[in-house]
Amino acid sequence: MLYGGANAGEIVLEQDGTYKKNKYSTYIQVSYPVIKDKKVNLDAFIGAGFALNNKNFLYGNGKNSFDLVNVGLKTSKSLKITEHYSLPVFMMAMWNPSNKYSRIQIAATVF
Repeated sequence: MLYGGANAGEIVLEQDGTYKKNKYSTYIQVSYPVIKDKKVNLDAFIGAGFALNNKNFLYGNGKNSFDLVNVGLKTSKSLKITEHYSLPVFMMAMWNPSNKYSRIQIAATVF
């Protein structure tokens, strides 16, 4: 994922009317299926961020020009609702080692 451009939210208007330079944050992620095609699937992932022209990139702490910003596990399952419809659900636990915070996300794909 490359984050940049005039409408990307990374260009900041200064008090003197000038703009800060766009940082073009980039995010890459690698995932691996730990458990696949079972009752519950489990994936592990790790993501890193960097900026092409600045140390301050999206999700980083501003101390490094490249940093791990997303480490976690995602478990998913398809719940059978009716004979013809199953509801895919997942839960993901994520940790940002750069900013030292974690999140849990629970979601379902309805359509």
